Amino acid sequence: MRSALEGTRGITLKGLLVIIALVVVVVLALTPIFRKMASDAISAKCRANLGKIGMAMQQYAINFNEFVPPVQWASPKGKVVPWRDCLKEYLGSDYPAVFACAGKLGANVGYAVNWQTFIWNRATTKKPTCVKLRDIKDPAHTIYALDAGKVTAETKNLPAKAWKETPEDAPNYCRVSKKDKYWTEDPIRPMPRHADHVNCLMLNGSVQSYLVGDIIEPDGGDQACLWDAK
Repeated sequence: MRSALEGTRGITLKGLLVIIALVVVVVLALTPIFRKMASDAISAKCRANLGKIGMAMQQYAINFNEFVPPVQWASPKGKVVPWRDCLKEYLGSDYPAVFACAGKLGANVGYAVNWQTFIWNRATTKKPTCVKLRDIKDPAHTIYALDAGKVTAETKNLPAKAWKETPEDAPNYCRVSKKDKYWTEDPIRPMPRHADHVNCLMLNGSVQSYLVGDIIEPDGGDQACLWDAK
């Protein structure tokens, strides 16, 4: 009788070990899939945010004689108004949460405006020079805003995959191109938060995804006017 019980216990233990091993194998096999699903969901949320910002940007342009919302603006009282607040009335209940990229944890703002094309859309004079939609030669391939943030001083001169993003909010603008004379000293960069890709809001309202290398060193063709589009 004792031998029979011991045999049964031995078989049960072995079976349990086999089941545990199978579960571990299945979990390990599915982990990359779950991670990709989570990454895709975050990227989709980010793209949805940029899409809403794009609609608000186009509505602003309609109401202001085709002027693109500036990087920042000066109110009559001299207060500097960032581009985000220029779109406030067009975003309704989505403001301000729509500016928080799901891939940038701990920050209220994850997007910045293309510095190179909209550099003069700032309230630095009484009559700032602003860009109109009609001045843009290819709106579908011209970035207005994108995933952006600051990288740490220790990583800013390393390749993009080695950048470490700081947790603070993204600034109003992003210099982006390695051809910019301030590139090496400015820590503001396009951030590859989505599987090494940067989500970008184009001037026609569409949202595109680019490898960070294609943004900071465009190779011509469609990419030639990603930044300097006039």
